[in-house]
Parts: sequence; structure tokens; C-alpha cells
Amino acid sequence: MTPIVPKYHLLRFFRDFNEGITSGIRNITYAMPSQLIKTSLLAYSYKNGDDLVDYVRQNGGDAHIMTDLKQIGFLSWQKFLDKFFSDNHFDILHCHIDGWQSGVVAYYARKHGVKLCAIHAHRSVEEDSQCSRIKQFINRYSSIHCFDLHFACNKVATSCVYGEKSLKDVYYLRNGLDISKYTYTLNNSQIESYNELFGIKKGQIVIGHIGRFSPIKNHKFLLQLASSMLSKQISFKMLFIGDGNDIDLVKNQVLELGLSDNVEFLGYRQDIINLLKYMDVLLLPSFAEALSNVSIEVQAAGTPAILSDTIKTDCDLGLNTVQFKPLVADVWEEAILSVINKKESSVNEIKSHFIESGFDSGSIAKYYFSILDEAITKKKNV
Repeated sequence: MTPIVPKYHLLRFFRDFNEGITSGIRNITYAMPSQLIKTSLLAYSYKNGDDLVDYVRQNGGDAHIMTDLKQIGFLSWQKFLDKFFSDNHFDILHCHIDGWQSGVVAYYARKHGVKLCAIHAHRSVEEDSQCSRIKQFINRYSSIHCFDLHFACNKVATSCVYGEKSLKDVYYLRNGLDISKYTYTLNNSQIESYNELFGIKKGQIVIGHIGRFSPIKNHKFLLQLASSMLSKQISFKMLFIGDGNDIDLVKNQVLELGLSDNVEFLGYRQDIINLLKYMDVLLLPSFAEALSNVSIEVQAAGTPAILSDTIKTDCDLGLNTVQFKPLVADVWEEAILSVINKKESSVNEIKSHFIESGFDSGSIAKYYFSILDEAITKKKNV
């Protein structure tokens, strides 16, 4: 039997698996029919990404390590890119990192025959608070002019990465998911196992947070909230899920505030869906989000969530499980107590809302492929 040859070979370039965007990368990769696109990866680290690496290799792709520019210098980095794209054939490059470095990657991709270069805006704020106007201009110019296709998760990301007036032709690609993976409930044995693992006592409120440890995720507010709840003798346990540069800083703050019995650090986890279903409420007090993957996943799980009112409401799918609140501890305490035991959305209701809202990964994969296919066809006809 003749093996099926995919129409295109796609290379995805991203940093690592500590970022929320990798959830979206996973979902669209899994949803894409293998006869249409073969996917390979280029990242600085694959820690916590074994599942996706195994999947792409099983389907004919590969996972390549990107050499760190800071470690080897610009000239050696250019030589690495030149050799990498000379040794490996791809039809499409999709960069999930914006700015001038991705522009250089796109240059060498084109030099060695890549037909189409795309970039994806995920950020809602400048990651470097000291970013100069000159550096911002260079990054935006590169993101706009070095690529054939421009994607974004929403208009906030478009404005941040490309500028408000710089681009008209931006394709909005939602961070979809496979809703069929969320259509179950935890059994008593699973719940008891988690209770024992995390030291949850009877009657305790299980509060979850998923996100990398960085200033924009606002763990400081969560600790303020925890201190306030503890002072009012509210029985709770906070589960911090994720990793990041500031994790040791937050751990020290937990010790200083006397919250060790009320806060658990779970690190990176593969059982995110189970944990979303296990917790009573999810909190996301971020200062800004372009389009939070976790806010979509928690609605698929049917678990209530409280988000900062600085986060755009386009992540709300209308299931009445999400609230947007100002960053005031008393307000969040009241909201937490009001949503406990209110997991009311049915599986059918959740499914229908996801399909109607366009967050189904299967539909998004078809839309994404149609954009790529049309763009390559146009380039051939020019």
C-alpha cells in the first residue's frame, strides 16, 4: 500500500512548553489531518512536551532544537539557521515568536526554499518593560514585513505586535480545543486520590491557578487574597499549577506570609483536564492576556472561573461560568463563595457553545489549512 504523502510540511517555531500558547499548538496539531500537513517543531526546549514531540514523530515530522543566540553570538546563530534550513526541507514556516529574531529565521527559511512564512501574535503587552521605541519599531517592522501571512488570537494581540494601524489583513485564529476530551466527570476514587495527594481536608474550597510564574500573571494578588481569606478563617487550599522564572520568589513569599498549609505548588502537570474538573473554582488575576487558553479550557471543563477585569471578555463563551472582577480581595472572596458547587452546565450545552463560538479545534484546523493552501496557490500563480 502506497503511503500517504502530506500536501505540505509545516515547521512551527516557538520558545518552550512553559507558555500557554503551546496548548493551542498542541490542539491544532492533533486536529490537523495528517494527509494535509506534516508538522515539525523548532524550539529552545522540549521539557514537558514529550506528548507533542512523540505525536509529530509518529506522523513523520521531527522536533529540532533551536540554538540560543545569546550563547553563541549573532554570526554563529546565522550560520546555524543557514545550515538548518539547508539540511531540512519545509514548505511552510509558522513563527509563534514575534520580532526581529523571527524575521531572521524567515529570511533563511526563504533562502532555502520555504514557500510561505507566517507569524502569530500572541502577546497583549510588551514583555520587556524597558523596551525602547527603537527596539519596538524594529520588532514591529520585522513582524509585518518579513512574513507573508499574519495571524493573531484577537485584536489586542494585533495591536500589541503589529500596531493599531499597520495591518489590515490579519487572520484571527482562535485557540481551539477538542471538546470531546472534556465530556466526563471525575469519579469518587479520583477525587479521593487528589484529596490525599494535595492534603485537602473535608469542606475545604479547592482554588486553582494555571500559569507560568511571571509578573504579568499576578501571583502577588493571589497571595494577598489567600492571606485575607485565612484571616477570615475561610477553609481553602490554593493549587498553583505551572513553572517559570519567579517560582522561587513566590515560594518564599508563601513562607513569609505563613501560607504553607494553604498553598500547594504542583509544577507542570499532564493531567490539566482532571485538575480543572477537580477544583471548585479557577482564578486568573492576570494584568493582561491576549486570549487565555486556560480561560477556554476551564469553560470546557464546566468549572467556574473568576478573571481580572483587565482581561478581554472575548474569552467568555456565554456559559455563565466566567466572572470578570476588579483586583480587590474582598470582591474576589465574595465571588468565590458565590460560585462554590455551581458546576451546572451540561455536556451538550458546553459542546453547542464551543461549536457556535468557533472554539472547536477541528473547525479551526480546517480554516487554518484553507488559509495556508490559498496563500501558497496564489504565490504559485504570481
